[in-house]
Amino acid sequence: MKFILNKYNILIILYLVTPYVVNIKTVDIVGPQWLYLSLINILSFSFLVFKGELTKFKLHKEILYFFFFFIFSALSIFKAYNIEAALVTLNEYFIITMSLFGFYLLVKSPNTNISFEIILTILIFLDTTYSTILSVKDIINETFQYRSLNYAGFGANGNITSFAILYKIPFIFY
Repeated sequence: MKFILNKYNILIILYLVTPYVVNIKTVDIVGPQWLYLSLINILSFSFLVFKGELTKFKLHKEILYFFFFFIFSALSIFKAYNIEAALVTLNEYFIITMSLFGFYLLVKSPNTNISFEIILTILIFLDTTYSTILSVKDIINETFQYRSLNYAGFGANGNITSFAILYKIPFIFY
């Protein structure tokens, strides 16, 4: 299948590069990623509405489960002790739900001809390489700092990054 860089493929790539959004020294490390994802959602849904793709949508159970999860989460706000934190989390759930819905519509479109295996392999390689190079560089220079946020990688958490690297090791040997 020949790869053609059309608007559908560009939007899919924009969704896939979300973990690589630059942190601009914000208090919330993943804050810029939430903002970026929100902007991509607005752009994607505007494009899909303009192209008439929303009328062709068939609701699958995977998408339906996410919508039920979001509705249940919205109802749980009434029992929350910290309403502000619950609203922030609900907003994040809404962004994820809309991202899944938009990404799904873009992927299922007949105008999409992107090889996800290749792009995901490249992105996973970049993620692991970035995290590993930072650590190895500091070990070689003898400036390694235990539990430093410098080694958190794109996941903004050292534990998540180390588990992600550990999880990918069998694929290297396969």
